[in-house]
Order: sequence, then C-alpha cells, then structure tokens
Amino acid sequence: MYQGVSLDQAPPKSIPFRFFYSSVFFLALAGLLLVLKGSLFFDDPASYDTVALVHVFTLGWLMMIMFGAFYQMIPVMIGGKVPLLFLAKPAHFLSVIGTLGLVGFFFHFESYLLWIGGLGLSSGILIFLTQCLVALYQFEGKESATLKAMRASLLSLGGVLALGIYFLGTFAGLWQFFIGEDELKAIHALWGLVGWVGLLIIGVSFHLIPMFYVTPPIDEKRAHHIVDLIILSLVLTPILLAFSYHTLSFALGLIFAFMGLTLYFLWLVEVLRQRRRKRIDAVVRQWWIGSFYLALSLLSLGLVILFPSNNLLFLLGAFWVLGFSLNITLGMLLKIFSFLVWFHKFSGLIGQSGVPMLGDLIEDTEQMQLTNLFNIWLLAFLGSLVFHQSILLQLLGFLLVLLSFATLRLLVKADTFKMPQ
Repeated sequence: MYQGVSLDQAPPKSIPFRFFYSSVFFLALAGLLLVLKGSLFFDDPASYDTVALVHVFTLGWLMMIMFGAFYQMIPVMIGGKVPLLFLAKPAHFLSVIGTLGLVGFFFHFESYLLWIGGLGLSSGILIFLTQCLVALYQFEGKESATLKAMRASLLSLGGVLALGIYFLGTFAGLWQFFIGEDELKAIHALWGLVGWVGLLIIGVSFHLIPMFYVTPPIDEKRAHHIVDLIILSLVLTPILLAFSYHTLSFALGLIFAFMGLTLYFLWLVEVLRQRRRKRIDAVVRQWWIGSFYLALSLLSLGLVILFPSNNLLFLLGAFWVLGFSLNITLGMLLKIFSFLVWFHKFSGLIGQSGVPMLGDLIEDTEQMQLTNLFNIWLLAFLGSLVFHQSILLQLLGFLLVLLSFATLRLLVKADTFKMPQ
C-alpha cells in the first residue's frame, strides 16, 4: 500500500504505543507545573524551575514520541532488525521513572531523586541506543540521507546522555567541571535540540512526506548536503567552545547548521507546494505551521550569529522546541498512531464490507481543531514569555492540561475503533 515501507516487519503496536501514551502524560504534567508555578518559570531562563519544565517537554514529550517512532521506523522504513525487542519495555519504564526523578530533583534537590533520575534515564536511554545503533549499523543497504540522519541523531543523543550524566555527577559531588559549565550547557542544548531532535525530524521527513502526500522525492545529493552541514556544526561547535567559551564561538559553530537548515526549509516549502494530494489536511497544516516556526528559528539563529546574545538564544530555543518540534511531532504522533491501529486491526480485512479508511480512525476535523487550539495556545504562551504574567501562565497551564486530554481522547478513540456491525 505504501511504497518504501516493509509492513511485514512491523513490531507489535504495544511497543511504540507505550511511548506515545506516555508523551501525552508528560504534556499534561507540563501544564500542571505551569498551573502550580506560574511566573516562577522564565523570570530567569537559567533557573532550575525553568530547566525542569524544559526537560518535561524535551524528555517527556519529544523523547517519548521519538523513541516510539524509532522502534517502529527502523524495521518498517529502513528495513533493519531491532535486536532483543522485548527490552523496549524496560527501556520505556526506566525512561519514564528517570524523567520523573530528574524533574523532581530540579525542584527539590533530594539526593534520592538525583539517583532515580540519573540511573533511570541512563539505563533506559542506553538500552534504546544500543538496540537502535546495532540495528542501523548492521544494515547493509545503501546509506540514504534518512539513514545517515537517523544514525547521527542517535549519536547526538549519546552525547546528550554523556553530558547529562556529567552534570548529574557534579550535582552529586563526584567530580568538578573540566571545562566551563556554560560551554557544556551550550553543547548539551545543541546536540539535544539540533542533533537528536532536528536530525530525526529532518531525516524522517525525507521519507514520509513524499510517501504520504505524493510529492517528488528529494534529490539524494541535496539531502546529504543538508544532513552533512548540520553534522559539521555538531562537531565544530564543541571544538570551538572547548578552546574558549564566548557567544561568538557558539555563533561561528552554528553557521553550517544555519546553512543546512535553510536548505531544508527551502526544500520543505517547495515539496509541500508540489504535493499531488492538494487537500490541506491537519497534518499538512502542521507541516506548514512547523515550517513557519522553522523560518522564525532561522531568523533568530541568523541574529544570534550576527549579534550573539543569550536572550536571542532563549528566543531561538522557544521557536525551535515549542513552535517547530512540538507541531511536527504532534502531527507525526497522530498520523503514525492512526496508521498503526489501521494496519494492525484492519489491513488484513481489506475487501470486506465496513473496513474503515485511515481517516475514519481520527477524523480530520477533530485533528484540525486540536491543531488550531494548540497553536492558539502556543501564540499566547510565547506572548506570556514577554509579559511574565503569573495568572496568564497558570491559565495557559490549565489549557495545556485540557489539550493533553483532548489528544489522549483522539488516541483512545483510534485505538478502540471497531468496525460497524
């Protein structure tokens, strides 16, 4: 049915679904934290309260969706075989417990929370990384840009984990920083947001957008250039920062990522306009909205390169995490989730009366409404970063909890969908 995918190798849907459901829980947790803390967030972007909230989004929402997607895409999209697939269950449990422990530690600084967070996350991520890296490096086919991006994404996550362990070790008093704390935080953010999150979204889009929306495939040479430029920044920036920390060093290292992301943005807009399925469904709209926030991220990144500033870096992070990454991952979550339900429950019944279409599981109008509400929330939230109104942030937190329940309702509706009698 879908060219370029090996559906017969798909893992049991319980593997990715446990991660997908957990992502919605963490979205609700982010909203609850906003309700309880209000304007304490973002008064100081470097405060531990803010760091905790950021990690709920990055580890709780983004990482959970991406873990579930990896377990699904490696066998189906790449054709690799994930070894010891049953280990996905302890990887999920340890990652959830570790994320909760780490977030709790940033609020209360209890040593037991530090150990729960450090050991849980380290173990869960290491299991996941080992399984996926073995699968991708054992694959003997042609190295496509998607495969290269997925490998680099996983290696970036390994770097993020190593630095995260190092940070937690300093909190525990096991060692001191061997270079400045600011340099390590900058590298941690770069590898996490651009390497781990960005490269996965970019690599997967090379494959999924042409498949789902019947667009011209990306030229492989162009795709490799995009990925290579981003990888160059991921390698060069830490080298520059290791010699001398300065916002200018960080900016210089980001030039190649700026070039790669600009090429990607131009391709994304071009291919979305050339799609043969002209109808704008909810996921297409989310790709368009994501491309808008990608443009804002590039504008902010260009300003950071020209006029290095911590405030501009914070604005860049907000556009990238909340605007680009969350929009795209929400669209991917609902699309992949409904597709997996349809494949596992109904693909073998094709030809019988009453077999639902993919769009019947999660109706486009419902997903469009969720997309619209989420982006209204997002605009209000970005505005609140400027005005620092506690009541507004608490209200937005409550609305985020409601949005998470609305997302959960769509997932459960698809998961429990039954053929009409």
